[in-house]
Amino acid sequence: MAGRDTGGKLNSTIVPLQALRISDVAQVGGKNASLGELLGQLSKLGVKVPDGFATTADALRAFLAQDGLADRITTSLRDLDVNDVEQLASTGSRIRQWILDTPLPPAMLEDISNAWQAMARGHAADFAVAVRSSATAEDLPEASFAGQQETFLNIRGLPHLIEAVHQVFAPRCTTTARSLTAFIRTLIIIWLPSQSAYSTWCGLKPGPVA
Repeated sequence: MAGRDTGGKLNSTIVPLQALRISDVAQVGGKNASLGELLGQLSKLGVKVPDGFATTADALRAFLAQDGLADRITTSLRDLDVNDVEQLASTGSRIRQWILDTPLPPAMLEDISNAWQAMARGHAADFAVAVRSSATAEDLPEASFAGQQETFLNIRGLPHLIEAVHQVFAPRCTTTARSLTAFIRTLIIIWLPSQSAYSTWCGLKPGPVA
């Protein structure tokens, strides 16, 4: 299956959604794994599920390993007083800027570019995607991070995609930044069909609204 090696292990950076199953949550997060399961189980039944690809937990770890970024984040959070609102804001802002100042690894950029080009072959030239986080541990009984992740819609073109990926890697609020020490976030890049494209794709015909 594309996206896996001969031993069935996921590729380290980018994986097509159709290669994922619900058992891959630890490597690609719940949303990605669920979409992969939908594609695997429902597409063969004629149910339409948009395609896309995912970054992996290993991809984010490789990014955070650059220039001691992960160590700087851990040090900043070690003595953080979560009841000090000003300290929370300043620490979160500083960590976010560190992430934005750190370029994506060349190997990751190449893999994203290749996945984007492969995806483009099946769509119109100006097709759009959504970029969304997919955490490996989220909405747990003792910790919930819902609503604290970035989502970017109607992303067109490889340069804008890379910018959006970088933005999603950088948490906006300190609570999310603190979670980097507890779980790894991955990304979903998924096709966003226009209304007309969606109708054609699903075999729908235009008509009056009831």
